[in-house]
Amino acid sequence: MDNPYRDSKWLGDYGELVARSFLLDSGYRILRTNWRPNHGGEIDIVCRFLDTLVFCEVKTRTSREFGGGLRAVNAQKRQLIRKGGKEWLRMMRDKPEYRYDVIDIYYCPGQVPEVNHYRNAFFEHERSSSARLPFKV
Repeated sequence: MDNPYRDSKWLGDYGELVARSFLLDSGYRILRTNWRPNHGGEIDIVCRFLDTLVFCEVKTRTSREFGGGLRAVNAQKRQLIRKGGKEWLRMMRDKPEYRYDVIDIYYCPGQVPEVNHYRNAFFEHERSSSARLPFKV
């Protein structure tokens, strides 16, 4: 493509790099990136913050037109991430506290990317639409 900013692979890779840098700067320890277990599921970033295991989904956007990255993590995507999380936990002897986060990156060429980190963006089981919103850092 002529314009690398419109290539979705480049944009996704860039967003994950920004997210990893953000997490490291925030005191997280990265354990694995782009984890795709054999039994299904997917997780962009597996990391730890203190004693909590964190499964992160990263969404990078060049426009705010369609509601941002958090909105893009639909029920089907959440199910894939949960499946990946279960597979990760299955490999562990001791089961730590864990949560599912979403990192939403807004990229505009020539500007510092905007990072929104939503802790506890979704839960192990779906809740009703009246459930509390995730905590934005």
